[in-house]
Amino acid sequence: MADDRDLLIAALETAIRAYHEKYPRRTLLGPGPDSTILEPLSATLSECMAFQSVHDHILFSGGSGPYLSAPWLAERLFGIR
Repeated sequence: MADDRDLLIAALETAIRAYHEKYPRRTLLGPGPDSTILEPLSATLSECMAFQSVHDHILFSGGSGPYLSAPWLAERLFGIR
C-alpha cells in the first residue's frame, strides 16, 4: 500500500500532465485548472489519512476561516506545483 506522499505525487504529476495537454499555450494569467483536472486530485486527497485527520477543520488566516476540504486544497496544491 502506498503512503500519502506517493499517492499525492502521482496525482499531482497526472494533473499537471493533463493540464499541459489541455492547455499547451497557457499564459501567466490563465487559464487555471478546471474540474476535469482538479477532481481526480481532490479524490486522491480525500483518500489520504493525513488529510482525513484535518478534513472540515477551519484554517484561520487574516481574519477569515475557510474550511479545509479536498476541492479547496486540490486547487491550492496545483497552484504551488
